Amino acid sequence: MASFPPQVHDTARLVTPGGGSVDIDVEMVGLVQRVWELNYSTFVCCQDLGESAGAIRNRDNHPPTYVEAGFAEYYDGFAWLKMPLDDGLDMLNRLTETSFRERVTTRWTPGSWRLHAPLITSQVGKVMVARAAHIHFPKTQITELTYVLRSL
Repeated sequence: MASFPPQVHDTARLVTPGGGSVDIDVEMVGLVQRVWELNYSTFVCCQDLGESAGAIRNRDNHPPTYVEAGFAEYYDGFAWLKMPLDDGLDMLNRLTETSFRERVTTRWTPGSWRLHAPLITSQVGKVMVARAAHIHFPKTQITELTYVLRSL
């Protein structure tokens, strides 16, 4: 799991399923460990993407484009898990059989989740869906989500 965006939150070093090591935001440690125990892969995570983006924007003279106006505000209070698309969709489908059903299936309501699978352009100029799921959910749900995933 790469350190993207640049590290803002306190972290703990974890050993990945592949034997490497990675720094994970402390509030995400238990969740990421459980996701790995379920044999899902992760690319990136953040315990509060909006807070992180805002801190980067305020710290850097020339912040990256992903933290321009509106981004930090949109994701303020949302945790982020970036996973392979198939893993993310499988995990979300499994969560529909839990107390998280309404959160993962209902859009644009308080407490609901956001899933983005961006469009990208291939080397030959074809538009396609990225093979990564960007899952955003209220950071206040991290502990409960970790607990619910332990029942799967």
